Amino acid sequence: MRYHLLRNPGHNRVYLKESTALCLGELALAVRSFESPCSPPEPEELGGAPALVLESERPLGEGELERLFDLSFCYAVFAGENGSLRALDRPGAPYFGEEISTILKYPGKTNELFTRFLINLAASSSAFAGQGGLTLLDPVAGRGTTLFEALRLGYSAAGVEISPKSVQECGGYLKKYLEQARCKHTLQKDRLSGPNRSFTAQRQRFELARSKEEYGDPAARRSVTLIAGDSAYTDRYFPKNHFHLLVGDLPYGVAHGNQAGGRPQGRGNPTRNPSELLRACLPGWRRVLKPGGAMALSWNTFVLPRPQLEGLVESAGFTVLREPPYDSFCHRVDQAIRRDALVARKEG
Repeated sequence: MRYHLLRNPGHNRVYLKESTALCLGELALAVRSFESPCSPPEPEELGGAPALVLESERPLGEGELERLFDLSFCYAVFAGENGSLRALDRPGAPYFGEEISTILKYPGKTNELFTRFLINLAASSSAFAGQGGLTLLDPVAGRGTTLFEALRLGYSAAGVEISPKSVQECGGYLKKYLEQARCKHTLQKDRLSGPNRSFTAQRQRFELARSKEEYGDPAARRSVTLIAGDSAYTDRYFPKNHFHLLVGDLPYGVAHGNQAGGRPQGRGNPTRNPSELLRACLPGWRRVLKPGGAMALSWNTFVLPRPQLEGLVESAGFTVLREPPYDSFCHRVDQAIRRDALVARKEG
């Protein structure tokens, strides 16, 4: 059975000429967990528009088709039959629509399609590929694009962000969105602190569902937890072996800045190089990730070369995935930013 995936025009604008390699890599990783064996995907054109073609030994199941529709580059899916193309409908609707992550606008916001790309890399590379109801952590959450994209996929999500203002804006936006969408939800706010006030943090926790009926079923609920605090204390905020996935876009541009972890909040020196942040935070990030869980990080290779980042990640106990297609995700964003994605696993 042949499947033709029309690529989102916006995807090409994000990645410029490197877009084809990223699409091929994302799809190749996704199909590894399909029940039906698939041939390696190949690029093609449909009426002059860029697309990918995938051939499977037998028709894909509904869950596998949904995963094709959830790929960051996927605009439409067609089945090839008797020399013609038949447009396919998505078997089920996403948990939320795309608007949940596109409405909020601000300088330095990570592109929603790239965020979805990172989430898919982590999910496909984990021991939980193809499973629903996953939990995701963004330890450098900003104003929540990763969390909203995770919700769209039906995951529960949590984010840690050093800026209380960003967390407040993220929480305020989410509450307003849920109210306008008439989604049943609750919100709890509290404060966290360590022994002798070694750290303090503010926490917001949303419990939500798309309807009152779903909210009455604990298995149908989702949660979003927002922490305004230092990411170096991530393993104090959350239990050990708690998250299936960890996804983060490390600060790299003029609108971003790192706070060196482990310092009193508000006193870290902002820097464009994330190495100090990673040294302080990676051990805690690993502790809250489940065995078999995967981490996907993006960063600017102009400020931190890939071999240095790989060394930091491996020193923290992760296994860096280097084989193809993991070596083909580097792409130019603008003159000052060349972005790459690194994927690593916490082995059992």
